[in-house]
Amino acid sequence: MKIRMLSIILSLSMLLSAVCACTERASENDNNGDVADQTSKYEGMLVIDEEYAVVRGENCDSITTKAALLIKNALCEATGKEINIKTDYVKNGDEAPKKEIVVGKNSRDLALNSKIYAEGEYHIGIEDERIVIDAYDTELLYFAVQMIADTWLQSGVGIQNDGAVIMNPKICARLNGQPTALDSTITVISQNLRYNDDGNGNDISDRAPRFEQLVEQFKPDIMGLQESTTKWNQQLKSRFSDEYGMVGCSRDGKTLQAVSGTTYFISLTASSCLRGTPSGSPIDPKSPADFRPLLATEFVTGRS
Repeated sequence: MKIRMLSIILSLSMLLSAVCACTERASENDNNGDVADQTSKYEGMLVIDEEYAVVRGENCDSITTKAALLIKNALCEATGKEINIKTDYVKNGDEAPKKEIVVGKNSRDLALNSKIYAEGEYHIGIEDERIVIDAYDTELLYFAVQMIADTWLQSGVGIQNDGAVIMNPKICARLNGQPTALDSTITVISQNLRYNDDGNGNDISDRAPRFEQLVEQFKPDIMGLQESTTKWNQQLKSRFSDEYGMVGCSRDGKTLQAVSGTTYFISLTASSCLRGTPSGSPIDPKSPADFRPLLATEFVTGRS
């Protein structure tokens, strides 16, 4: 009996040892799998933090400078860290840092610097530890950077659960070819309304419905209206206030904050295609402060 019990105990002990060995091997394999997954996750990936700096060309124009500032501010907001901005200047004998986000033409020894862009083409890519953004011209560069900041940093494409901001070739491929604000079509009309009541069915109250039909036909995003008096503005506001914001001053100077001698209306639905104030913030169609840059040469593109 004792011998039989001893045999049973020995058998159970051997079985238990075998089970433990299998469990350890399975656990080891699981850990190796986790490491493999982690390695795969970060393969070709850049983690953007305060060690990175946004770089622009030392002699770049004002639009490129604003583009660099736009991506810098977006990164600061996304990371919660201070990301520096600097020029591409490097002292003789010094080596340029690797952790850079390079915006526009630059003096770095990069393959993307030799890329020839077709009209309307931009590109974001990775070289070593650098992120490089360039475009056919500086106007497109600005709006490409704006789109990249919106898609990469605000829509969650590059934001991880731990708060890190990442970039990898797959994200670059997703960003390249995305439409920018330049791809939006803006319809503008200009009309001299004539300030007088002329009588014989041609008073302002008679002409206003005809102008409303014109607006309904063309559905403009922006209207620039000359000789719009207080009386005219009352007609216009009653007809268009639900669809348009109004800024400017009337011919008699009695309404609104003066931008010029012209009254402007901007569609309340056009703000998405008109994003791009020098501050990088969305345009408020009813704000003279936001609307004014669209009417003058201080707009980011420098165009009137």
